[in-house]
Amino acid sequence: MAMRTSNKVDGIAHVYRKYWIAVAAPFILVMCFFIFIYSGMRIAYIEQARKFARFTAVCAAARINPGDLDSIQKPKDATGETYARLQKTLTAFRDSSEEGVRYVWIMRRSAAPGAKPSDYEFVVDQRAAR
Repeated sequence: MAMRTSNKVDGIAHVYRKYWIAVAAPFILVMCFFIFIYSGMRIAYIEQARKFARFTAVCAAARINPGDLDSIQKPKDATGETYARLQKTLTAFRDSSEEGVRYVWIMRRSAAPGAKPSDYEFVVDQRAAR
């Protein structure tokens, strides 16, 4: 005796298969659309943050006298009047910022013997927040 499959059962399976395709295809399209929008917005946000950081650094650098930085070369110079003046300038910049600047510091390329071009050293840091 040969087993026969019912056309009715095959028809129901075929309807369910079409149903899943009809549900999955729009879902996948909508997800691809949102992923595309998310990645574009993420790139735009990161670029905007980069421009803001660069602009903020330029504004802070405009307040600093380059001659003052030349007088700070060793750790013992951190107790001098120039260091205190620079630190006060950085702290005032941080406190006056309404955009949420939390940390301000001055760095320069390291002049230490054997330093790579990518090596930097801290010169002045802001005072601790109260």
